[in-house]
Amino acid sequence: MSYLNKKEKMLRRRAIGHAFAVICLLGLAGLTGCGNAGEGDQMEEGTGAGGAWEKHITEETVRLKGIEGEYTLLFLTDTHAIVQSQGASEQEAANEEARYPTFFNEEGVPSAEQFPEWVRYANENGVDAVLLGGDIIDTPSEANLRWLEEQLGQLDMPYLYVNGNHDWTYPWEYMTEAGKEAYLRGIYPNEGSERFVSLTTAADSPVELVLAGHVHFYDRDVIEGERQVLQLVGGAGSQGNAILVHITGGE
Repeated sequence: MSYLNKKEKMLRRRAIGHAFAVICLLGLAGLTGCGNAGEGDQMEEGTGAGGAWEKHITEETVRLKGIEGEYTLLFLTDTHAIVQSQGASEQEAANEEARYPTFFNEEGVPSAEQFPEWVRYANENGVDAVLLGGDIIDTPSEANLRWLEEQLGQLDMPYLYVNGNHDWTYPWEYMTEAGKEAYLRGIYPNEGSERFVSLTTAADSPVELVLAGHVHFYDRDVIEGERQVLQLVGGAGSQGNAILVHITGGE
């Protein structure tokens, strides 16, 4: 196996550790189902203070036994929005200044200006729920949290938000020895991630789909075990990427 393949596999396993362990709603309904997925892509133009930009939306259909009707879920992860504030501490301001230029899309629009377009997209297209897979904000600064509350309050549908490492703490906190012990050991393959894989892929598991993030690139593969479970890893939301999951009934 090449070094690149080894690295890709490691990153995929890390994605499981950051996983938005979903999901397939099937599990929540207590049904049994069979995932049957097909994929496609669409591009839509967004606008913001920074000008026009393109959304890169990957579409996936999952067919589940016992489901009546159709449901559409918008999955967005790793937007790393930064709202700069004059009230930030010296340490916060230095961190924001260093990282702010990192989270622009190809058209030069910062992530915090892209996110309202995703809210508009969700509302105008009538998606049934928005799934947020972590690192939506780059740090839990007061300015970022106020902005996030305002944005989420404009959604017309339910949303589910899973914290990533950036949503709840600062780099200078989780990169300490105590932080590494509390958090970082959870993003590498270990007993916890092996247990997650085992439960997810068990023959009697209700899970039909796992949505993950953290690694900033799109990937579509299966988690192997007693059965195969589809895993979709979302590309970086800061680059205008999202996944649209269509849930339908099926055999």
